[in-house]
Amino acid sequence: MSPTSPVVVSISISRMRAFCGEAEVTPIHPFKLEQRISESDAIYEGLYVFDPGALGPQCGTVKLVLYSDKEPEKGDARVVDPKVIQEVWRLFAAYREG
Repeated sequence: MSPTSPVVVSISISRMRAFCGEAEVTPIHPFKLEQRISESDAIYEGLYVFDPGALGPQCGTVKLVLYSDKEPEKGDARVVDPKVIQEVWRLFAAYREG
């Protein structure tokens, strides 16, 4: 891609849901941030903050469901690798103990 090539963004995420097992976990702070890439175009980023004890090994399965602006009622579910959950759980141990 040359430096003058236009950037085309084809997917925009409208929202995300997180599940601990079958129970939906509500984020403490769900944010949608706008990053302007031109006068007429923007990229939207999601930032979701959860309680440090909400998503962990006790869940069995942690699942994220992403929804696009194009098809807002159709979710794309992804199961988070248990090794990743275990490592995040370990890294955030101090926040759960305080």
